[in-house]
Amino acid sequence: MRARRREINIFNMSLLDILCGALGAFCFMMLVALPYYKPPGTAPDLRKAQAETEKLMRDLEQMKTQMRDQKSVAEMEELLRRLAAQVKALQGQVNILSAEKEELQRRAARLSADKERLQGEVNQLTAEKEQLRGQVNQLTAQNQQLNQENQELKRENAALKIRAPFLVAVYADGKQPLDLYLDAVRPGSAEGEKSPPFDPTRQWSHLYWPGDSEASLPSNGVSIWMVREAPAGSRFKLYVKVSPVDAIVSPRVSGLVIGADFAAISLPTVTLIPTRPWMLVGTLACPEPGKVIFTAATEGERDLEWKALSKGSPAGSTASPAPAP
Repeated sequence: MRARRREINIFNMSLLDILCGALGAFCFMMLVALPYYKPPGTAPDLRKAQAETEKLMRDLEQMKTQMRDQKSVAEMEELLRRLAAQVKALQGQVNILSAEKEELQRRAARLSADKERLQGEVNQLTAEKEQLRGQVNQLTAQNQQLNQENQELKRENAALKIRAPFLVAVYADGKQPLDLYLDAVRPGSAEGEKSPPFDPTRQWSHLYWPGDSEASLPSNGVSIWMVREAPAGSRFKLYVKVSPVDAIVSPRVSGLVIGADFAAISLPTVTLIPTRPWMLVGTLACPEPGKVIFTAATEGERDLEWKALSKGSPAGSTASPAPAP
C-alpha cells in the first residue's frame, strides 16, 4: 500500500499566535515610545534621551511582569538588552561630549586670555607707535630747522668767504695827522667796479664802498682803513698824505696789512717831504678770497702817479727799501 504524502506546514497556529503577540507588543512599545523620541544632539539632549530611555525600560519591565508567554518574555528581554546597550552607548556619547565640551571651554578660556593679552600688546604697540610718531615729527621739525640753520650758515660762510675783510694801518713817526686812501678795483661788485681816483687836493679822503670803514687819530699820526669785501681779482692802490705844513719835518710813514687768512704784511717806510706830501706806497692784490699780496711801488711808478695826479714834475726819491713780507 502506497504511503500518503503529508503536507509540511511551517506556519501553524502556535507560531502565528507567538508572532502576533510579539508584533502586538512591538506596536504597543512603538506607540508609547515614538512621541517621546528625539534625535540626540548636545549633551543635555543626550541626558534627556537617556532619562526617557530608562523610563521606557522601567515601563517595559512592568510590561514584562504582566506578560505570560515565555517566548514573548524572551523577546522582551532581548529588546531590553538592546535598549541597555543603546543606553550605554548613549552614556558613552554623553561622556565624550562632556569631555569635548570641557576641552572646548578650556580652549575658549585660553583663547579669551590670549585675546586679552594680544589686545594689551596691540594697545601697547599702538601707544609706542604714537610715541615714535611724535618723536619722528619732532626730529623732522628739528631736522628742518637744522637744515635751515645749515643753509643760513652756508650763505653766511659764502658771504664771509667772498668778503674776506682785511685792515690797513699806517702811522707817522712825527705824529702828524695822516690821511690814508685805498683806490679799489673790485670786479663784479654791485656798487661799481672802480672807486674814484685819489684826489690829493682834498684834505681828507672819503669812503666810497659800502661796508668799508676808516678811523684816524690825528694827534697820534695814525690812520686805519678796513676793507669789508675783497673778492678774487680785486686790486687796491694805497696812498698816504700829510698837509704841506706837516711835510716840512719830513715824517716817515710805515704801516701794516692785517687779515684773518694771511700773515701780517709790513709796508715799506716812505718819507713825505714838502715837495711831495703824498705818495703811492704800493698795490694790494687779491688773487683769491682771503689772500692778499702786497707789491711796493717803484720810483718810476711813483713818478708817473705824481705826474698824473699832481700835474707837476717828480721830486727826488723819498722811499726806504721795502721789507720782505
